[in-house]
Amino acid sequence: MLDNYILNTNEVHIWIIKIPFVYFNIDFYSSVSSDFKLNLKHFSFIKDFNKLLINEKDIKKGLSFYQTKDQISSLISKYSLRFLLNNYLNLNFKNYDFEFNKYSKPFIPNFINALNLQYNLSHSGEYLLISLNCYDNIGIDIEFMNKKIEIECLKDQFFSKYELDIWKTLKEDEKIEYFYKVWACKESILKGIGMGFSYLPSNISFEFSPDNNGKIIQSSVCHEESDFDQWKTKLFKIDNNYQSAFSVRKNTFHVKYINWDWDKILI
Repeated sequence: MLDNYILNTNEVHIWIIKIPFVYFNIDFYSSVSSDFKLNLKHFSFIKDFNKLLINEKDIKKGLSFYQTKDQISSLISKYSLRFLLNNYLNLNFKNYDFEFNKYSKPFIPNFINALNLQYNLSHSGEYLLISLNCYDNIGIDIEFMNKKIEIECLKDQFFSKYELDIWKTLKEDEKIEYFYKVWACKESILKGIGMGFSYLPSNISFEFSPDNNGKIIQSSVCHEESDFDQWKTKLFKIDNNYQSAFSVRKNTFHVKYINWDWDKILI
């Protein structure tokens, strides 16, 4: 287990975390009773949960969501991220706040980041993904593939003309698959460069190889990235209902997918 926290400079680590709704007696796919009021005592089954959630702002934000499932996802995300960063950086519950770039992307303060560790996280539905890498920018995204999504209302926001022309040639079930592939790849790289949707997704065009690599073949001027060829984007699936992708500004690397084991974290 300890080897999982050793990150070599030529590696990318992807942590796959299934949010433990079952421990709250909640089925993610069913509604939650409005009289269920979440508080930190409900997380007492997780070792050192309160020690890692020392940031009051994170706690208040997590509990501010309307849906109980979103409250759980937010707090589990904060806990899991701090747990991993503390283990990779050997911080031992040190009280620190994240810093933010001008686009509000959080990053680790330099005074505790001896490894120059870069990270990104994404959660959707039942899953949380956390990506880690030394020195190079990285972004990750996971999307629950809602088959009822109104793609017609969204396609012009996400697709470039090149992608839209491809999408129009596809069968209906293929259109959904293609949309989520484009969405995951674009969100991962926009999070990686640190701009999010401040840079329009339609400004870049992706094409996909048979081995699930995504490549930007067209782009408009971007103030935070002058050479998209330096980025590698990889699609992957952890569940047939989800589409995931990560992007890293690295030419060659080895990726390690690690499944989070709650049984080793629980009291």
